[in-house]
Amino acid sequence: MMTVVIRCGTSNSALAWDRMCRLVALVACALLNVACIERDPEYLGPAGARTGGSTTTSGDELAEEDSSTGGGSTGGTTGEPVGATTGGTTGEPTTTTDDTSESGAVCGEAPDPEGVCPAGCADCDGGVCLIPCIGGACVGETVSCPSGWPCRFTRQGNGCNGATIECPDAHACDVTCQGNACTDLQVQCGSGPCTLRCGNSNVCSTAILYCGSNDSVAECLNGGSVTIVADGAAGCACSKRGCD
Repeated sequence: MMTVVIRCGTSNSALAWDRMCRLVALVACALLNVACIERDPEYLGPAGARTGGSTTTSGDELAEEDSSTGGGSTGGTTGEPVGATTGGTTGEPTTTTDDTSESGAVCGEAPDPEGVCPAGCADCDGGVCLIPCIGGACVGETVSCPSGWPCRFTRQGNGCNGATIECPDAHACDVTCQGNACTDLQVQCGSGPCTLRCGNSNVCSTAILYCGSNDSVAECLNGGSVTIVADGAAGCACSKRGCD
Protein backbone atom coordinates (compact mmCIF):
# COMPACT_ATOMS: atom_id res chain seq x y z
CA MET A 1 0.00 0.00 0.00
CA MET A 2 1.25 3.47 -0.86
CA THR A 3 2.05 5.75 2.06
CA VAL A 4 1.50 9.52 1.96
CA VAL A 5 3.10 11.90 4.45
CA ILE A 6 0.80 14.70 5.47
CA ARG A 7 2.29 18.10 6.41
CA CYS A 8 -0.30 20.82 6.78
CA GLY A 9 1.91 23.35 8.49
CA THR A 10 4.13 24.04 11.44
CA SER A 11 3.31 24.91 14.98
CA ASN A 12 3.11 28.51 13.90
CA SER A 13 0.23 27.90 11.41
CA ALA A 14 -3.19 29.37 12.08
CA LEU A 15 -5.34 26.92 14.03
CA ALA A 16 -8.41 27.02 11.68
CA TRP A 17 -6.33 26.47 8.54
CA ASP A 18 -4.46 23.61 10.19
CA ARG A 19 -7.63 21.75 11.06
CA MET A 20 -9.14 22.21 7.58
CA CYS A 21 -5.92 20.98 5.96
CA ARG A 22 -5.90 17.83 8.04
CA LEU A 23 -9.58 17.08 7.33
CA VAL A 24 -9.13 17.45 3.57
CA ALA A 25 -6.02 15.26 3.66
CA LEU A 26 -7.76 12.47 5.60
CA VAL A 27 -10.72 12.46 3.18
CA ALA A 28 -8.34 12.30 0.21
CA CYS A 29 -6.44 9.41 1.76
CA ALA A 30 -9.68 7.52 2.37
CA LEU A 31 -10.88 7.99 -1.21
CA LEU A 32 -7.51 6.97 -2.66
CA ASN A 33 -7.23 4.02 -0.27
CA VAL A 34 -3.71 5.01 0.83
CA ALA A 35 -2.10 5.13 4.27
CA CYS A 36 -1.68 8.64 5.59
CA ILE A 37 0.98 9.64 8.11
CA GLU A 38 1.02 13.09 9.71
CA ARG A 39 4.50 14.58 9.87
CA ASP A 40 5.77 15.98 13.20
CA PRO A 41 5.14 19.75 12.93
CA GLU A 42 8.12 20.44 15.22
CA TYR A 43 10.57 18.69 12.89
CA LEU A 44 13.02 21.26 11.46
CA GLY A 45 14.99 19.10 9.11
CA PRO A 46 18.59 17.77 9.35
CA ALA A 47 20.93 19.29 11.95
CA GLY A 48 22.51 22.49 10.71
CA ALA A 49 19.82 23.17 8.10
CA ARG A 50 18.35 26.65 7.77
CA THR A 51 14.55 26.58 8.29
CA GLY A 52 11.84 29.08 8.94
CA GLY A 53 14.22 32.02 8.48
CA SER A 54 16.41 30.84 11.43
CA THR A 55 20.09 30.07 11.03
CA THR A 56 22.55 27.95 12.96
CA THR A 57 26.23 28.74 13.30
CA SER A 58 28.72 26.06 12.33
CA GLY A 59 31.80 25.19 14.37
CA ASP A 60 34.07 26.84 11.79
CA GLU A 61 32.10 30.09 11.98
CA LEU A 62 32.30 30.08 15.79
CA ALA A 63 36.07 29.51 15.66
CA GLU A 64 36.49 32.40 13.21
CA GLU A 65 34.40 34.73 15.38
CA ASP A 66 36.33 33.71 18.51
CA SER A 67 39.68 34.42 16.86
CA SER A 68 38.54 37.85 15.68
CA THR A 69 37.74 38.88 19.28
CA GLY A 70 40.82 37.37 20.90
CA GLY A 71 38.72 34.86 22.86
CA GLY A 72 37.76 37.46 25.47
CA SER A 73 39.13 40.84 26.60
CA THR A 74 41.36 42.55 24.07
CA GLY A 75 43.91 45.30 24.07
CA GLY A 76 43.18 47.63 21.15
CA THR A 77 42.56 45.86 17.82
CA THR A 78 45.29 43.22 18.06
CA GLY A 79 43.49 40.71 20.24
CA GLU A 80 46.12 40.97 22.96
CA PRO A 81 44.82 40.48 26.52
CA VAL A 82 44.05 43.61 28.51
CA GLY A 83 46.76 44.28 31.07
CA ALA A 84 49.64 42.99 28.95
CA THR A 85 52.86 44.76 29.88
CA THR A 86 54.20 46.99 27.15
CA GLY A 87 57.08 49.39 26.78
CA GLY A 88 56.29 52.04 24.18
CA THR A 89 54.93 50.45 21.02
CA THR A 90 57.19 47.37 20.93
CA GLY A 91 56.24 45.68 24.20
CA GLU A 92 59.86 45.81 25.39
CA PRO A 93 60.60 47.34 28.84
CA THR A 94 62.08 50.82 28.82
CA THR A 95 65.43 51.57 30.46
CA THR A 96 67.22 54.73 31.61
CA THR A 97 70.81 55.69 31.06
CA ASP A 98 71.13 58.18 33.95
CA ASP A 99 73.81 57.49 36.54
CA THR A 100 72.10 56.63 39.79
CA SER A 101 73.22 55.71 43.27
CA GLU A 102 72.15 52.53 45.02
CA SER A 103 69.54 54.58 46.91
CA GLY A 104 67.86 55.42 43.58
CA ALA A 105 68.94 59.09 43.53
CA VAL A 106 70.04 60.51 40.16
CA CYS A 107 73.57 61.78 40.63
CA GLY A 108 73.75 65.59 40.60
CA GLU A 109 69.97 66.10 40.59
CA ALA A 110 67.51 67.10 43.32
CA PRO A 111 63.76 67.79 43.48
CA ASP A 112 62.20 71.24 43.69
CA PRO A 113 61.37 72.74 47.11
CA GLU A 114 58.04 71.88 48.70
CA GLY A 115 55.56 74.50 49.87
CA VAL A 116 56.40 77.95 51.29
CA CYS A 117 59.61 79.07 52.95
CA PRO A 118 59.75 77.01 56.16
CA ALA A 119 60.46 78.03 59.73
CA GLY A 120 64.13 77.65 60.57
CA CYS A 121 65.24 79.67 57.54
CA ALA A 122 66.44 83.23 58.03
CA ASP A 123 65.11 83.84 54.52
CA CYS A 124 64.48 82.01 51.25
CA ASP A 125 65.98 83.05 47.94
CA GLY A 126 65.28 81.38 44.60
CA GLY A 127 63.79 78.33 46.28
CA VAL A 128 66.73 77.92 48.69
CA CYS A 129 66.54 78.13 52.49
CA LEU A 130 69.26 80.49 53.85
CA ILE A 131 70.76 79.69 57.28
CA PRO A 132 73.59 81.99 58.44
CA CYS A 133 75.87 81.33 61.41
CA ILE A 134 77.72 84.52 62.33
CA GLY A 135 79.55 85.56 65.49
CA GLY A 136 79.41 82.29 67.43
CA ALA A 137 75.69 81.67 66.83
CA CYS A 138 76.15 77.97 66.00
CA VAL A 139 79.29 77.01 67.94
CA GLY A 140 79.06 73.38 69.06
CA GLU A 141 75.48 73.11 67.84
CA THR A 142 73.74 70.69 65.46
CA VAL A 143 72.05 72.72 62.74
CA SER A 144 69.54 70.98 60.46
CA CYS A 145 68.02 72.00 57.18
CA PRO A 146 64.19 71.99 57.18
CA SER A 147 62.69 68.98 55.43
CA GLY A 148 61.60 69.41 51.81
CA TRP A 149 63.90 72.35 51.00
CA PRO A 150 67.45 72.83 49.71
CA CYS A 151 69.66 74.80 52.09
CA ARG A 152 72.61 77.16 51.94
CA PHE A 153 74.60 77.53 55.17
CA THR A 154 76.97 80.51 55.45
CA ARG A 155 79.67 80.53 58.17
CA GLN A 156 81.69 83.62 59.10
CA GLY A 157 84.00 84.56 61.98
CA ASN A 158 83.90 81.82 64.59
CA GLY A 159 80.25 81.20 63.95
CA CYS A 160 80.37 77.42 63.29
CA ASN A 161 83.34 76.02 65.16
CA GLY A 162 82.66 72.48 66.41
CA ALA A 163 79.20 72.45 64.82
CA THR A 164 77.45 69.65 62.91
CA ILE A 165 75.49 70.48 59.77
CA GLU A 166 72.68 68.07 58.86
CA CYS A 167 71.74 68.38 55.19
CA PRO A 168 68.23 67.50 53.92
CA ASP A 169 67.37 63.96 52.87
CA ALA A 170 66.82 64.55 49.16
CA HIS A 171 67.47 68.22 48.44
CA ALA A 172 70.67 70.11 47.67
CA CYS A 173 72.93 71.34 50.46
CA ASP A 174 75.61 74.03 50.20
CA VAL A 175 77.93 75.02 53.09
CA THR A 176 80.26 78.02 52.70
CA CYS A 177 83.04 78.73 55.20
CA GLN A 178 84.94 82.02 55.59
CA GLY A 179 87.61 83.10 58.11
CA ASN A 180 87.94 80.64 60.98
CA ALA A 181 84.30 79.71 60.99
CA CYS A 182 84.60 75.97 60.26
CA THR A 183 87.13 74.63 62.77
CA ASP A 184 86.15 71.03 63.63
CA LEU A 185 83.02 71.36 61.50
CA GLN A 186 81.20 68.18 60.41
CA VAL A 187 78.91 68.20 57.38
CA GLN A 188 76.49 65.28 57.09
CA CYS A 189 75.30 65.07 53.46
CA GLY A 190 71.95 63.48 52.60
CA SER A 191 70.70 61.99 49.34
CA GLY A 192 70.79 65.33 47.49
CA PRO A 193 73.83 67.02 45.91
CA CYS A 194 76.15 68.33 48.66
CA THR A 195 78.98 70.92 48.55
CA LEU A 196 81.39 72.24 51.18
CA ARG A 197 83.07 75.45 49.98
CA CYS A 198 86.21 76.63 51.77
CA GLY A 199 87.01 80.30 51.14
CA ASN A 200 90.57 80.58 52.46
CA SER A 201 93.44 78.15 52.67
CA ASN A 202 93.10 76.80 56.20
CA VAL A 203 89.44 77.35 56.97
CA CYS A 204 88.51 73.67 56.39
CA SER A 205 91.73 72.01 57.59
CA THR A 206 89.98 70.31 60.51
CA ALA A 207 86.56 70.02 58.87
CA ILE A 208 85.08 66.71 57.73
CA LEU A 209 82.64 66.19 54.86
CA TYR A 210 80.64 62.95 55.14
CA CYS A 211 79.52 62.21 51.61
CA GLY A 212 75.94 61.14 50.99
CA SER A 213 74.36 58.95 48.34
CA ASN A 214 74.35 61.78 45.75
CA ASP A 215 77.25 63.79 44.34
CA SER A 216 79.29 65.26 47.23
CA VAL A 217 82.29 67.57 46.80
CA ALA A 218 84.62 69.61 48.98
CA GLU A 219 85.82 72.71 47.11
CA CYS A 220 88.84 74.75 48.26
CA LEU A 221 88.72 78.14 46.55
CA ASN A 222 92.22 79.19 47.70
CA GLY A 223 93.92 75.88 48.34
CA GLY A 224 94.18 74.14 51.68
CA SER A 225 93.08 70.75 52.92
CA VAL A 226 89.88 69.02 53.97
CA THR A 227 88.87 65.52 54.99
CA ILE A 228 86.16 63.65 53.12
CA VAL A 229 84.57 60.34 54.12
CA ALA A 230 82.89 58.32 51.39
CA ASP A 231 79.56 56.52 51.72
CA GLY A 232 80.46 52.95 50.79
CA ALA A 233 76.97 52.24 49.42
CA ALA A 234 76.81 55.32 47.18
CA GLY A 235 77.27 55.15 43.43
CA CYS A 236 77.77 58.91 42.95
CA ALA A 237 80.88 61.10 43.32
CA CYS A 238 82.62 61.84 46.63
CA SER A 239 85.50 64.13 45.73
CA LYS A 240 87.68 67.16 46.37
CA ARG A 241 88.17 70.11 44.09
CA GLY A 242 91.26 72.35 44.59
CA CYS A 243 91.96 70.76 47.98
CA ASP A 244 94.86 68.67 49.23
